[in-house]
Amino acid sequence: MLSLQFWEDAPLIRRPIWVWVDALLESDDQGGGNKAQIIAEQLPDLMRQGYNAVVSAGSEASNHVQALANACSDSGLRCDLTLYPVPGGWYDPAPRRQQLAEAGAMVHRIEHVDVLAQTMLTRMDVLAQQGHKTYYWHSDGNPIYAIPAYLKACVRFLDAWGRVGGKTHARGLEGPDQVYLAAGTGLTLTGLRLGLPETTALHGISIARDARRIETDVDIYLEQFMLDKKALEMNNLIMHQPFKRMLVDDTHRMGGYGRIDPDLMRLSQVLTERSGIEFDPIYTAKAYAGMCALLDRQEFKRRNGRQERETVVFWHTGPRRINPIPDQPTFEEAPTHTLHRCR
Repeated sequence: MLSLQFWEDAPLIRRPIWVWVDALLESDDQGGGNKAQIIAEQLPDLMRQGYNAVVSAGSEASNHVQALANACSDSGLRCDLTLYPVPGGWYDPAPRRQQLAEAGAMVHRIEHVDVLAQTMLTRMDVLAQQGHKTYYWHSDGNPIYAIPAYLKACVRFLDAWGRVGGKTHARGLEGPDQVYLAAGTGLTLTGLRLGLPETTALHGISIARDARRIETDVDIYLEQFMLDKKALEMNNLIMHQPFKRMLVDDTHRMGGYGRIDPDLMRLSQVLTERSGIEFDPIYTAKAYAGMCALLDRQEFKRRNGRQERETVVFWHTGPRRINPIPDQPTFEEAPTHTLHRCR
């Protein structure tokens, strides 16, 4: 499977775009997504510090918990996870629970996130009493480790783009004109903001949080990282100072995290069939629909006396597998008015 795919007539938007899937995600068949890249950066440091157990939490569809369970299993660490339901009742948690069990994770379920903080404290106390040195792994991720992971991802992307760019991007720019991706916590945006060329406009499509919060968090992540010694170690991968064009759009959240409709489920199927890449409705298909709505409002750019469209890349962040509850109404019979159409 090619990491960088060219779609001459992309679904929904009917225009050429590129789709990027990091090579490190291509073998991810259990839904870890790009969260696995962060964990791969941080886990060795924790083990050197003597931690032998990890406590974390997420929704039952969380990429983070699956990636963490897999990594702990491979490294011999105890993994203690607390899960809460995906809103809307459409998601079937049974396959994910099976995957977590196969990875050896201890899984606890709560019905409401308002008891999550107390549950985390309780789990930390239980493991401490059992003699474990336990690390609380926040599901948002640690920017000191996340940003280096995404800087390395940018290197892989730009290497792939350079191999095809000469054929399709005659203006000789270092990167594409625009990159779009799903924005959850803002950490991926932060890494790409540092690792992509100044000429590339970056667009985060929020799948849950409001835009102001994500933008504020990106600034905080940048400050934390730039003050850490890892920023000096990664300086050769930082393309520029972090003042590049960045837009966070929060108008396509469909009510928040995990909120979807039949049209979005259908779109996720179409994109998956078209690409051979899993487009899930929580993250990547929702972000793709948001990208289409934004692109639909863009006008042609005039260069060298000619009108032409800018080059666009959709940055696929994973995961590889999402499990809807079976026996739902067929998508052909589903209403079509709720999905943002781009013509």
